[in-house]
Amino acid sequence: MCEELTKAGIIAANGDIWTDLESLKLGRYYQLFFEMGQTFLDRQDQPFTIAPARLYFNNINDQVNACARQTHGFKLIEFNLAVITQLFHDFYPENDLFDVPALESVRAVAHRFEQAPAFWIFQELCLFIFLHEAGHLVQVGMANQSLYEEYARSEPEQLGTRERHTREADADCFAGSSLADHLIAQIKLWSASNRSLSQGELENILGLTLSAIYLFFGESTAIRSSFYTEMDTHPHPIVRLFLVVMSFLGRLKIECDTPYRAVKVVEAAKRIAYTLLASRFGKPFSSVEKTFITNRVAILDYMKLLRSEIAHYPFSSSQFVPAPLDEPLL
Repeated sequence: MCEELTKAGIIAANGDIWTDLESLKLGRYYQLFFEMGQTFLDRQDQPFTIAPARLYFNNINDQVNACARQTHGFKLIEFNLAVITQLFHDFYPENDLFDVPALESVRAVAHRFEQAPAFWIFQELCLFIFLHEAGHLVQVGMANQSLYEEYARSEPEQLGTRERHTREADADCFAGSSLADHLIAQIKLWSASNRSLSQGELENILGLTLSAIYLFFGESTAIRSSFYTEMDTHPHPIVRLFLVVMSFLGRLKIECDTPYRAVKVVEAAKRIAYTLLASRFGKPFSSVEKTFITNRVAILDYMKLLRSEIAHYPFSSSQFVPAPLDEPLL
């Protein structure tokens, strides 16, 4: 894959393309993740077109998780290997935090899937980041290039903050819905050769996946507690949190044919996220709730506006994985 990109004259947007995954401590996981991601990009049974698209890793240590772009006839997702490795080191040591009565049932169901619960969160977070970038590639595939510039080089002032927020929110919704699709397919495949999950076990494994989203955006909201609508390249983290949660739950409502209670899924996700975040940062999840309570009207109004913008967005990726967006269950 790397040779193909090099021959095409493609270089990394940041740093250099990493060519030797097997030499890394997490090399086996990165290789499996690469195979999963490339398989998704190569699929021909989707209602949208991404191909020709390639996933690769760079070797630079900065704060950009990943980026999506189009160059030399390829659509590309570039993953920052250093950031992903740091996510692993952030989450994996926290497996011990699941050894408490409140999370015992979550740990048990993760072990049924032969996974440590903190590693499950790490994997789902990586998958969400990938699917968000894949949503951008769907947008690129639908867009006229004279109207749509390469993502890695598009500054907010070039597009306008509202359009940039709409594009990012749309990719978030695509990722939330697609994450639900992936999880349901995984559960069905596992259940075919194992005892089916009980309702409580299903709610816990759904909640464990959703906790990755609460952790990711909860921490960001704690850092950026001042709500905004007219700045930055992305909507405020609390808006992104609720849009992804709504898309995830909305898609489950369509695709999951096993009974579950959405409120229990959210409760499990928050319980896990609160426990893990509190161990590192005190009580940042209370900051999320405070930000929401203080800015409730403005947040809900902006979410309603973005949902309307997405519905009329000509390059929308989330239209291909529709989900009824109910009000957020904070």
